[in-house]
Amino acid sequence: GIAVNVGSVATEIGNPQNAYIGIQSRIPFVEYAAIMAPITAACLAIAIVGVALAFRRRLAAPIRTRPPETAVAKLHRPGLAFTLAVLLGSVVAFFLSAPTWLPAIALAGGSIVLFGLPVVNRKASGRALIGSVDWSILLFFIGLFVVIAGVERSGVRAGIQ
Repeated sequence: GIAVNVGSVATEIGNPQNAYIGIQSRIPFVEYAAIMAPITAACLAIAIVGVALAFRRRLAAPIRTRPPETAVAKLHRPGLAFTLAVLLGSVVAFFLSAPTWLPAIALAGGSIVLFGLPVVNRKASGRALIGSVDWSILLFFIGLFVVIAGVERSGVRAGIQ
């Protein structure tokens, strides 16, 4: 979790707050990443040192158990290739577009993967993919965007700036 939080700082698409900042400020994707790179690197260094200190005994101990063979997920190469191609296309689109397009690009990339994987992998059904969606996090983001829109429409945002 720590590295995920540190990494989310690096780009406008790392977390919803960054996306909001990028859209409102109209800072290009590459410029935002360049501004945040030293901050992210410093935070990562602090996180590595913190984890190393907090878990030094556990990290020094030898690994005694191996994960069961059933714990290893089977790799579906066509699905991986499809997903990586969509990811690469999305990243290229992030670099080439205005910040206001970030949500649309992210939505398009996610939708293409969600609805394209069952075509690429005949064993994956759309119903199974939809069933594995973490709806609580989606509801959280919906609520976050509703609050942001409410703040903007109420005029509170103008008072903050």
